[in-house]
Amino acid sequence: METTVQLELSGELTVSRADETAAALGAALAEHTVVEICFRNVSALDLSCLQMMCALHRTAAAQNKQVWIKEEGADVFRETARRAGFVRDRACSFSVDGKCLYRTEAT
Repeated sequence: METTVQLELSGELTVSRADETAAALGAALAEHTVVEICFRNVSALDLSCLQMMCALHRTAAAQNKQVWIKEEGADVFRETARRAGFVRDRACSFSVDGKCLYRTEAT
C-alpha cells in the first residue's frame, strides 16, 4: 500500500543540525513509500543537507520508494544545489526511474 507524507523542514539545515535532519528524513522514509519534502520555511542549507538528500534518494530508490521536492519553497534548495555543482542533466546511476533530485528538470 502506498503512503505519502509531506515533510516540512524549517530553519537552517546545516551541518550543526545534520543529525536532527537525518533522523527526520530517515523516519519519514521508513514509515512511508513517498516522501514529499517542503523547504518553504528553510532559511539556509549547506552541503551536508544536499548530501543527505542524495543519500535519501538513493535509499528510496533501492527500496522502490520515492522522494520529491515540493515546488513551494524549493528555490533555496535549487540555488544551493546549483552553487555546489550538484545540478545534473541526467539521472544518477542509482536511479531506477530516470529521476534525480538534482536533475535539471527536477530542480
